[in-house]
Amino acid sequence: MAELGGAAAAHVPRLRALLDRLDDHGWVRLHVPEALWHATGDADAALPLLTAVWPVNPHLRVPAVRCLAVMGPAAAPAVPLPRDELARTRRHTLRETGWSSDQVRADEELVRLCRDVLAAIGG
Repeated sequence: MAELGGAAAAHVPRLRALLDRLDDHGWVRLHVPEALWHATGDADAALPLLTAVWPVNPHLRVPAVRCLAVMGPAAAPAVPLPRDELARTRRHTLRETGWSSDQVRADEELVRLCRDVLAAIGG
């Protein structure tokens, strides 16, 4: 839906209805506000929902910060999220019980995107 942009405006009521759907891992709560933003440009509706997923699932941070970057200055209220992420000494990709060669790449991508979003927002 997000890729449809304004052409998805007719589906906004259905998107809003999805916000009440149970979503333990946050993926729906990530993609619905993203689609709402692209369909309506309404940051007041999308931003609180988008930022609420940040602490729910660390794997959502990269796509969430990408959406914040697209929102640009409209995402200014979210500045503490990428700023705090950059200040963390232990990254979200750290696994106490395992190892993955993708952890470093994922962390570097998140750090780069956090810097990009702060630059785009002006924070």
